[in-house]
Amino acid sequence: MEHIKVTLIDDHSLVLESLKSLLSQYEDIEVVGVSTTGRDGIHLIEKKKPDVCVLDVRLPDMSGVEVINRIRKISDEISILCLSSFDSKYEISEMISAGASGYLLKHVTAEEFVNAIRMVHKGSIVLHPDIARKILEYSKTLRNEEAVINKLSSREIEVLRLMWKGMSNKEIANYLYLSEDTIKTHVSRIFQKLNVRNRVEAITEGIKLGIIEVTEEQQQK
Repeated sequence: MEHIKVTLIDDHSLVLESLKSLLSQYEDIEVVGVSTTGRDGIHLIEKKKPDVCVLDVRLPDMSGVEVINRIRKISDEISILCLSSFDSKYEISEMISAGASGYLLKHVTAEEFVNAIRMVHKGSIVLHPDIARKILEYSKTLRNEEAVINKLSSREIEVLRLMWKGMSNKEIANYLYLSEDTIKTHVSRIFQKLNVRNRVEAITEGIKLGIIEVTEEQQQK
C-alpha cells in the first residue's frame, strides 16, 4: 500500500485537529506535521518533505499564493491541495496559477477530502464542482465559439478532456492507442496554444472556453 505523507496548514487550530483526527483513520495517510501560519508551515515542509500539503487560502502572516511560491522553491514534487471556505474567482485563479493541484471547499465530505488527497498525490487535478461551475459561469459572456473551435485540434481537445478525468500521460496513451511521447507532444501544444504552464491551468482554461463541460451530475455533487 502506498504511503502518503501529509502536512496541514490552516490558521484554525480546531480545523487542524479535526483534519488530523480524520486522516489518522486511514492506513495509507500519515500527517507528518501541522501549522497555523504560512511561515511555520514552510519550515515544516522543508524539514518533513511531505508528498501532499493541504493549504488554507488565507493565513494570518502570508497569502496562500506566497506559501505556494515558497513551497515550489523547495520542491516541484509536493502536491498542494487548497482547502478553503472562500470561492472568490480571483483567489481560485491565483492559487491555481501559482501551482496548486486542487481546490476544495470546506463543506466537502470526509470521503471527498481523503480521495482528493490520494488523487493529487497520484498527479490528478481536483476541482470542487462548485469551483468548476464558478469558473464556467464567470466566463460564459467571454466565450468566442469560433476561437474555441480553432484553438485546439480535435485530438488535442480529446487529450485535454482526458486530462480533466485525471488520466496521466501514460494512461491517455494507452486509452488512445498512441505512444506516450505523442501524448507529451499534444500536452505541450495544448499548454502553448492556451498560454498556460501546467495541467491545472489548462483544465481551468478548458472549462472557461467550454471545451470541457461540467456535467449536471458533477454540479450536483
